[in-house]
Amino acid sequence: DKTVKAINRPVVIITSNAKKDLSDPFLGRCNFHHIAFPEPDMMRTILGVHFPSLGSDLMDVCIQSFYHLRDLQAIEKKPATRELINWIRALQADPDFDHKNLGRGNVPYLGVLFKKSPDFTQAVSQLRRIRG
Repeated sequence: DKTVKAINRPVVIITSNAKKDLSDPFLGRCNFHHIAFPEPDMMRTILGVHFPSLGSDLMDVCIQSFYHLRDLQAIEKKPATRELINWIRALQADPDFDHKNLGRGNVPYLGVLFKKSPDFTQAVSQLRRIRG
């Protein structure tokens, strides 16, 4: 690791807009750094910051289900960390939620994870096939 101190503070813009091309003159003034999607162990750390009292059983089943859902085929916008955090909030707010059902393929609140209608429909369809 190395620390670099700038004379003038740089302007930093972080984006993940993979759908729209930026102009060549703009790109010429940019430095890029690819940030890989967090592995499950790192996601556990991230969730621990947001949910310090989340039980390990619930965290395990949420992370496992989340990565399984990210691997579904034909999904245009895979759920990201923000969707996982919001999904866990929705699960916690539901007094009838039982995390043991997630392991059986019963995934409530898919609309929190899949924002695009075709992705939501595709996820529901694939989960039905998996459950049999």
